[in-house]
Amino acid sequence: MPKQEINKYLSLGLIPNFALIKNNKIDLEDFCIERIDWVKFNNFFPDINLNQFIEYEYIDNPYFIVFGELTDSPKMRFPEGFKDGKIYIPSFEFLDMGLDYFNRVILLLNIFKRSSVPVFTSVGFFRWTTGDSQYSVKHISANIDMKEHIDWGEECFYQHYCLKGDEFKELIAFKKNIYKLLLKENPSQNEKYLQIAMEYFLEGCLKEANGDDEMATLDFIIGLESLYLTDEQELKYKFANRVAVLLGNEPERKDERRNFQEYAEEVYKLRNKIVHGGLSRKDIREKLTSTTGKEIGGKVYSIRELLRISLIYFLSLHLNGLEKKDVILKKIDSALFSKTEGQAIMFSKSRLVLK
Repeated sequence: MPKQEINKYLSLGLIPNFALIKNNKIDLEDFCIERIDWVKFNNFFPDINLNQFIEYEYIDNPYFIVFGELTDSPKMRFPEGFKDGKIYIPSFEFLDMGLDYFNRVILLLNIFKRSSVPVFTSVGFFRWTTGDSQYSVKHISANIDMKEHIDWGEECFYQHYCLKGDEFKELIAFKKNIYKLLLKENPSQNEKYLQIAMEYFLEGCLKEANGDDEMATLDFIIGLESLYLTDEQELKYKFANRVAVLLGNEPERKDERRNFQEYAEEVYKLRNKIVHGGLSRKDIREKLTSTTGKEIGGKVYSIRELLRISLIYFLSLHLNGLEKKDVILKKIDSALFSKTEGQAIMFSKSRLVLK
C-alpha cells in the first residue's frame, strides 16, 4: 500500500525480557515502551489468533515497543486472511522501513545500560488504517525465532533487562542525544565506522540472546576493531593501548589502565585464534570463560561491555565535535603520553557517560 494513503498506523514489537520497575510505560516521544495485556492486544489485532504464538503461552502482560497510535480498533475481518476457516498471516512488509524501527530501539536500550542479558524483540505486529477505515494486519519474527532457537527453560531467558528509578529520565536524555545516529540509512563518511560498530554490537546481542556466544563474541570483537583500528601495523599493541586510554577513566590510575590493556590483549588474542581457525567452538566457549567477567576498577567487564562502553565514548567524542575517526585515534594515542591530551579526552567523552 502506498505510504501516502495511510492515515494511522500501529506497530508493536514484543520485548519479552524487558521490565520497568513500578511503571507500565515510558514515553520517548516518537515511540513508547508500554505494558500491554493480551486482552488489550486482541482489541488492536482482532484477526490474529494469539494461540499461534508461543509468547502467549508463557508471558503475562509483556512490554511492547509501540510506534503509532493505540486507537480503537474496528472489529473487522482480515481482508486477505480467511481460507478454509483458517487465518493465514501474509508476509511482513513494513512499507519501506524494514526492521529498523524495532532494531533502533533495541540498539538504544542495549547501549544505554549494562545488563547481564541483552534486551531483544521476538515478534512484531503491524497494522494500518486507510481513509475508508479498512486495515490490514501483518506479523513477523522480528529478530529471534524463539520456537527454534530459545529453550524456555534456559536460565538466561528468565533474567530481565530492567529500568528503574532515575533511569527513565536518563534514557530519555540519552535518546535525545544519540537516537539520530543509530542505524542511519545513509551515514556520512565520518559516521560510517560508528554505524559498522553499532551493527555488529546489535548482531552480537541477538546472537547472545539466541545462545550463540561464540559468534556473538566475534561480532563484538569486529565492532571493537571498527572503532579502534584502521589498516595500520602493530594492531594488537595499538588496540590494547587505545582501549586502556579511552576506558581508563583517570590517567593517574595506572593500575586500571594496565588492567584494561591486559584485558584488551586477551580479547585480541582470542580474536586472532577465532579468525585464523585455531579454535573449535568448544575451545572458544572455554576461552570465553576466562575472558568474561574481568573485574576492573570495581566493575565486571565482558567483551560485550567493552564494546558498549566504547560505543558510548566514541559517540560522545563525535557529538563533541571530534567527528573524524583518524583524529580521535591520534588524540587517544597522544593521551597515552600527554596529560593535557588525556584531560581533553576525559572532558570530550563525558557527554553521554552514565552512572
